[in-house]
Amino acid sequence: MEERFIVRALSLEDDLAQAARLIYDTDEYIFPYLYEGDIQKAERVIVKMIQRETIYNYRNITIATLEDRIVGIIVAKETPIHIDAREMIRCFIDANEMVGERFTKTFNEYYKFFEDEPAGVYIANVCVDKTCRGKGIGKKLLMAFLQKNPGTNYHLETVKENVAALKVYQACGFEITKEYLGFMDVPCYRMMR
Repeated sequence: MEERFIVRALSLEDDLAQAARLIYDTDEYIFPYLYEGDIQKAERVIVKMIQRETIYNYRNITIATLEDRIVGIIVAKETPIHIDAREMIRCFIDANEMVGERFTKTFNEYYKFFEDEPAGVYIANVCVDKTCRGKGIGKKLLMAFLQKNPGTNYHLETVKENVAALKVYQACGFEITKEYLGFMDVPCYRMMR
């Protein structure tokens, strides 16, 4: 596995649909709600977001590949972060998808808070392909990402019940700084390193 495991920046020549699917799989509450459980709709819109100036722009994405297949993803951005609702809405329109009440709720109760992140790097998404979990890929990906910017303050959130993610984050030096109710009142931890 070591010889073909590579951590690198996402490029527009990569399989953007696979990257979009991993972003969707990051959170079982936010993305299924926003895209009404329709993975194809999510894929179309998120691919547009990867191509445009959104939090999911390809320049904000680090991937892990195994035998040339994307198996892990991190979406992260240095603060301050500005989330432009109009730019995100354009991605829905470009993907021929309707923008409705779910977008407004998700933007106001989730994305808008990205702008309040403290100084440092905010890690918005970390995901490993479901077929590759339990192999240490998440930890290797996250450690490689963190080593790119030593000394930087990193912060992220995780769903409290996601014990596997919590263990990876703690193994990478993150500590719980706060417990709170997140989107859809799901118990979450804020973590910093």
